[in-house]
Amino acid sequence: MAHPKQQSTRDGSSKSVYLTSEQWEELKEPIRQLYLVQGLSLKLTRNTVKDQYGVFPTERVYKSRFEKWGWDVKKLNRQQYRALMTVHGHLTARFEDRVHFLVRTAAFTRTYNSTSIKKELNRKPAQNVGERPLDVNEAIGILSQHPGLHVRAVVGEAELDIDMITKMDVKPGIGSAQSASPRSEARGGPGPHATVLIAPPVARATLGYSTSRTCRCPPSSAHEEYDYDAELSDMFKGVTIDIVTWTPERASDRVKSLMANWSVPYVLQCLMETAVLDSKPDQRPFSSEALSIALKESVESKHILLCLNWVICVLYFNCRIHGLRQFVEESSALVRAKTPAESVLRLPFDLMSAWLRDDVAELSRLGAELRQAYPQVRRTFPDNHPHSVVYFYFSCWYSLEHEKSSLEARTELQNALPMLKRSLGFHNSLVSQSMVMLGRSFNHTRHYADARMILSQALESIGSPCKHMVAYRLYALELLAEAEIGFNELEAAQKHLEEVLAGRLALFGLGSNNEAATSQIWCAVYELCEVMRQLGKVHEAGELRRRYHMEHEEARRHWFVERNQTPPEIVPPPYQTPSPRSPR
Repeated sequence: MAHPKQQSTRDGSSKSVYLTSEQWEELKEPIRQLYLVQGLSLKLTRNTVKDQYGVFPTERVYKSRFEKWGWDVKKLNRQQYRALMTVHGHLTARFEDRVHFLVRTAAFTRTYNSTSIKKELNRKPAQNVGERPLDVNEAIGILSQHPGLHVRAVVGEAELDIDMITKMDVKPGIGSAQSASPRSEARGGPGPHATVLIAPPVARATLGYSTSRTCRCPPSSAHEEYDYDAELSDMFKGVTIDIVTWTPERASDRVKSLMANWSVPYVLQCLMETAVLDSKPDQRPFSSEALSIALKESVESKHILLCLNWVICVLYFNCRIHGLRQFVEESSALVRAKTPAESVLRLPFDLMSAWLRDDVAELSRLGAELRQAYPQVRRTFPDNHPHSVVYFYFSCWYSLEHEKSSLEARTELQNALPMLKRSLGFHNSLVSQSMVMLGRSFNHTRHYADARMILSQALESIGSPCKHMVAYRLYALELLAEAEIGFNELEAAQKHLEEVLAGRLALFGLGSNNEAATSQIWCAVYELCEVMRQLGKVHEAGELRRRYHMEHEEARRHWFVERNQTPPEIVPPPYQTPSPRSPR
């Protein structure tokens, strides 16, 4: 593209840019993708075009160009409303979930559900008595033909580009028809490499915000029969089992092939999940070439917020499991390399990185900077914009994590929770985590009734979690047990802690060389023993501690022997089994 003529002010800053018609035509599709498809504000669109193409026309010039291109559609016509109604009926019958549409032009952005569409149709009565019903292909053609009109269908919490609907595979998803979802219809073929994906991307998150199914539960009607673990392991049985052993060439081809057929956020989510689940104490799966490629692709494709959302979900609630420190450092470095210095995306990554390094001074500085920047972010972006949501989450996270008596942050989070639920959905991971943060804060100030209520909601929000969400659910259960102890409901607390202990043993196993995992298991053991002691089960509590200590040491010995290393000497536990008559 030829270098445009640029008028400058006295201080040398760019005032306006003069582009030829040919240059505008070159920019037309990139601008359409940013402004209409991704839904960026005009300010963000201008900044992105400036960063990528070096031109910075004024907003007035942009709006004038939108008019020339015919993008300033003020309202839809009857045929377009009929098309929306046809697609609505098609998706509702297919997925049995709530459906609405996000319609964006240069003149407006609106949400339409079946009620509002019918209302508009009643305002525009049919001119022909025998008006023929549209089929779904005709309807999609009508909605796709206008370049200044972008329509996205929202089914449950998954988003579908309107022109992708007819390309979706018509085979039913796993389980019953009630459990079908836009993502559950995308299936792999048979065989050991069941990864020849036969559906195109059916959920493209705006600017990287994750609407991935691994961050939500299935529709409520399918809670019992829908099994995400079974679906995920079956679908990716040949993609992810050998991911760590891929050669760079194979990894590059494989990941790019996956991303060509699936939405980038979903592929990245699955790659990272597998790397964590398959991690071993003597491996560092996050150095996997395939994973590095996926991470780089995600940043270049503006899916940075998915990385961040996933890091929060796994890292925070798994207490720094093996490999995540390096992963966050790599993520932060990539974000720095790919985003401008003033980008709002940098600060949350830097904050998490400082937290991982236990850099108290840096953490304090970044936390103060984040709290100071948040009001500006709220003014710049709408409440439900990914940047605003993530900044809001991190500002509350920092205050509640490092200033645990911060009632201001807790009140702010309480007041915003309804907005988060509306914007992201009840089963979104950030919503679940926000409720868990509130529960922990209530426990800290001994408001146990409030803690018990909000943590019960958090557990409902988490639902039946995918594998990488299990530790997250266990943490919420542990906090709920603390609230029950505050109410002196010791039997209920014991039940919750037994579930926590069993879950962590299944997740991490005894004898792991992962110190964080070991500390989580022992934390559950000691908390359970204390509750049993208060219930008068003193002897059982002592036996429980001794048994787990000996089993843990034996498992560690086995771990070293397997690796041809000299195991450490087994030491006796630093406590004696108490007598049943010992004082309480």
